[in-house]
Amino acid sequence: MEKITCIRTTKPYRRFCTQYDIYISGKSNYLSALNRCRKKLEKNKDILYIHALGKAIPTAINVANQLQKESYHFLELDVMTNNEYVFYTNESDIEENNTDKNSNLPKISNSPKKISPLDIDIVYKKPKLELENVSIHEDNDLNKNGTSITSKPEIRKICAVHLPWALSPSERVEMIESLSKSNNHMISPSIITGKPINASFGLYVVALHSFNELKRMYGITVYLRRYWNDPRLAYTADESELPLVLSPSSIKYLWQPDVFLPQERTSYLHKLPTANELMRIKRNGDVLLSSRFTFHITCPFDFHYYPMDWQTCSFRIESYGLTTDHLMFLWKNKSSFTMDHSVSMNQFNIYSHNISTCLDESVYATGQFPCLKLTITYIRDLNYYIMRIYVPSFLIVLVTYVVIHPKAVPARCGLGTIAVLTALTQNIVSASGLPPVPYIKAVDVWCVATFVFVTLMLIEFAIQNSIVRLVDKDIKMNNIHMDTIVIRDNDDTLGCLSCFKNSPLMLDKVCRIIYPIAYGLFIIIYISYYYVPRNNFIAQL
Repeated sequence: MEKITCIRTTKPYRRFCTQYDIYISGKSNYLSALNRCRKKLEKNKDILYIHALGKAIPTAINVANQLQKESYHFLELDVMTNNEYVFYTNESDIEENNTDKNSNLPKISNSPKKISPLDIDIVYKKPKLELENVSIHEDNDLNKNGTSITSKPEIRKICAVHLPWALSPSERVEMIESLSKSNNHMISPSIITGKPINASFGLYVVALHSFNELKRMYGITVYLRRYWNDPRLAYTADESELPLVLSPSSIKYLWQPDVFLPQERTSYLHKLPTANELMRIKRNGDVLLSSRFTFHITCPFDFHYYPMDWQTCSFRIESYGLTTDHLMFLWKNKSSFTMDHSVSMNQFNIYSHNISTCLDESVYATGQFPCLKLTITYIRDLNYYIMRIYVPSFLIVLVTYVVIHPKAVPARCGLGTIAVLTALTQNIVSASGLPPVPYIKAVDVWCVATFVFVTLMLIEFAIQNSIVRLVDKDIKMNNIHMDTIVIRDNDDTLGCLSCFKNSPLMLDKVCRIIYPIAYGLFIIIYISYYYVPRNNFIAQL
């Protein structure tokens, strides 16, 4: 990967150096300065700002030229003279300003070499921040002594912000105000480093809510924490000094990783009483940005085992505009996902969660984008459904099984009709709040089975009642006065009549045995098919 170095020649100030800065004094020779710069580059992620003044300027230019030959990319040069910033575009201009005639430094080439920067650094100097003198000049804008003759200042693109040592309160206010005038939020730090920026993430769940099976979505309120390093924000300070904290209104003026959730349906940043955001900047350029968001996220619910189901919902965090060439997403650590101890849901229990990267799932026609994935497993609580569906259904079937005399027609007829209607109503209620799906759910099997058993008992009663009426009719016919008829001993008519008369009681006895056996067998099969897999899944978590 291409290495980048920056050179700046400015008035030295002992508190102005950062970990990426090196000061070349007028007494430094070329070789020692070059070796110092090489070591600094290797130590500080290939980023270097060279400070020089007066006699040391030619040395700095020669060092920069040599570093450029060694595959380091020369990015910028600026000179401060009498509180003015001058950007040299020709090395001969710098050679003319070299007042050290006896210098043993290697001679600078006289061939013109464009070294005007494409990006400007905002430089903080004491006692006052003078951005109005920052200008970009062409060759004809420089006089012989290298000072600016351009009266109207111009700023093309602001690329970096460097913070001085031990900022006083007034200087911090001054620095934050200057951020509002910069374009730092438009430029990724990868332009400076030449490498992808590693952004680490952490999630702290405040609440889980709005679990809607019909819309197949749920709500989650989180503190979304992002960590990255921006070398443009690095400054030297005492280790005991507190990080710089920006107000929510100032955050928008700094660059931050662009984040979006592909599974998100709606979202918003909490803004009462003010925007719930904070940004902290440490002296080495490490940035923490924490925001309080509420997301409504889609989840492909599976209702095969409803209400003994479990749901595995995942969502991805991706960058919308920057590919992996510029930005990489990482989890901060293994405990990057945490939940408040008070988080709970009415119908679900959270059994497990898993965090991972998902680069293979974020490849699009426009490139490969950084991606993080969070997977949460929910187990539905059965207590509510046992009392609302299973116990009432069982009692309905039990009531229809109660032995009632076959001749108690009004009682059995009324009870059977009520049981059938109750089973139908319960089937409709159990399906409410769920989306129409093209498969059979566990609750559908239970409700249909309840309806079938209740209906069979009603059919059995109808058959039994018909037989009883036929028997009663035959008995009445036998009581009618008729001539004496001689019946032989071997005539089995009376035997058949007696058998036909006892058939209703026999049907009742058979149903009393078969009915509970069939219903108990159904319950065993139902539990084995739907409830046992649920327990096996929980045991594997």
